[in-house]
Amino acid sequence: MPVFLNKRVNVDGLFLREVREGSTTVYIPDIEKYVRNRSEYIPTSLPVFYNPQAELSRDTTVLIVSAFIRDSVINDMIYLEAMAGTGIRGFRVLNEIKVNKTLRIILNDANPFAAKLMEINKKEFFNNTPHVEIYNTDANYLFNSLRLRNLCPNIIEIDPAGTPAPFLFDAIRCIKIGGMLIVTATDTSCLYGKYPDACMRKYGSYVIINPFPREIGVRVLLYAIGHEASKISRSIIPLFSLATHNFVRVAVKIERGKTKANDFWKHQVGWILFCPACLYFEIYKGFSNIPHTRKCPRDKMELSLLGPLYVGKIYDENFVRNMLQVLPQMKFSAQNKRLLEKYLMWMLESRHIPLYYSLREIARRIKTSIPSINGVIETLRSKGYIATRTHFDETGIKTNANIDEVYATFLAYV
Repeated sequence: MPVFLNKRVNVDGLFLREVREGSTTVYIPDIEKYVRNRSEYIPTSLPVFYNPQAELSRDTTVLIVSAFIRDSVINDMIYLEAMAGTGIRGFRVLNEIKVNKTLRIILNDANPFAAKLMEINKKEFFNNTPHVEIYNTDANYLFNSLRLRNLCPNIIEIDPAGTPAPFLFDAIRCIKIGGMLIVTATDTSCLYGKYPDACMRKYGSYVIINPFPREIGVRVLLYAIGHEASKISRSIIPLFSLATHNFVRVAVKIERGKTKANDFWKHQVGWILFCPACLYFEIYKGFSNIPHTRKCPRDKMELSLLGPLYVGKIYDENFVRNMLQVLPQMKFSAQNKRLLEKYLMWMLESRHIPLYYSLREIARRIKTSIPSINGVIETLRSKGYIATRTHFDETGIKTNANIDEVYATFLAYV
């Protein structure tokens, strides 16, 4: 959690309080002045959106951008946060990333109170630095105006309250080729399968309740970004993916070329069949390779269909290693540092194995307790399989062992 400091001020009718995240201090709306009822949702009760629970999300931005800049040969870079709120994320990028390159920050928000607060923070804590520009306009309007002025950013971040879908196309058109797009979605109920119609409407994927919801949420979001990119002969390379209970976020590199855009539909998009009874699943690559309805080979239940989805790699190994190398330099909380290190290590250990088996879901189906997760993993490894934990599910295991082997190993521990 951020550190709430004692200093409080009133500027032009805005009640503000100092807060520190990482090594950066800014003003945010004073929560105690604006939130009267504990049942209220804090971010939307404030005159300027700020979610204290999203510190981990902002930490990952600093880490992702730092790793990207470190790996880039470009000396002058532009980072744009399209829905900046208090501006704390962009100010942290400016303050906490130490590189021998020029980094220009563009902060925007359609809320005039947000723009006012960002100006206050820029003046109070950053000496009115010329490296930060602040706008108060619609995000898509800003994307298009920057593109027409040939001021295309190297990094664009989209983190709205809800779905990012309406902003993807114009952001992709605006970003420089070879640049990085960071996208966060907080409509997780939709992405995880609770509202199939909403997911179809927003993202173009049919998703129902399934045994691997957080990873499916990542794959839906990547599909939506890749789909928008392909319209203008661009393609994506996923660099990093993360999903927790309250947000899904991905970072992708944007490339150009009709062949790569076509390859997205032939090899990166596909379909997933899964058995709701035993968790058996199959993956089909290619948009046109729609599987015919069939029954589970284990228990003869009819398989459920998810898709179209992104079925390729959801992170880049070299980029994740860069993030691990940069992480010790970050001024994050000890808890968030440990968490991110663990997640990054699990990604590298999983070697791009798609989906996972939830031991909790297996235990629920056979009406028993959850065995030692590490014990199951070690046993699978002793048999020559890849097996590792995953941040997508606290009881999940990514493995190349087939489901019968997973069940047999599970049962040996109960």
